[in-house]
Amino acid sequence: MNSSKNPNDDLKERASQLFLKHYEMIRSIAIQIAPNRHCQEDILQDAFVNFVQKANQWDLDSDVRPLLKKITRNAGLVHWHQYVRNLPETLRKIAEQIQAEAARRGDDEIRFNTDEKIEALEICKKRLTERCQLLIEAYYVNGIPCKDLAKDANVPVNTIHQALSRIRSVLKECIDNTLRGGKERL
Repeated sequence: MNSSKNPNDDLKERASQLFLKHYEMIRSIAIQIAPNRHCQEDILQDAFVNFVQKANQWDLDSDVRPLLKKITRNAGLVHWHQYVRNLPETLRKIAEQIQAEAARRGDDEIRFNTDEKIEALEICKKRLTERCQLLIEAYYVNGIPCKDLAKDANVPVNTIHQALSRIRSVLKECIDNTLRGGKERL
């Protein structure tokens, strides 16, 4: 009878222990990203499986927190995209655009990934002027390019870009205020 253990089993056990050691940090990232408890659990499970299955690729003797954060965020992005696919088209496109802009700025606080934030986006969209609603509908839903919108409105293309940027900023501010319980008007 051979009682020798596979070295990979030891690495996987160590990786499991490290994951559990940093579970609260990982869980807080999943909570920031996830729209609901079920999605949070999926993110945590995916992060755990990814980390443990690739244990032989990681330096488990170094600080693994940055690696765990990255793995968790990547799992969250996968689940975010799955969640967003189920949103109404206009909200999905606006949310993706604001999320992308936030990522480019490194703004980790903007996350359209909770039911409350999506609800706030719906409320704030309704508060926009009719002209703004028509513009985001034309651009995000109908996919009309900015140059065509500018031509139809007889304005420079940059004017359309600026208007869309201002609308996204207004929506972000409105959403933040709505979530904080403010009754900020657009």
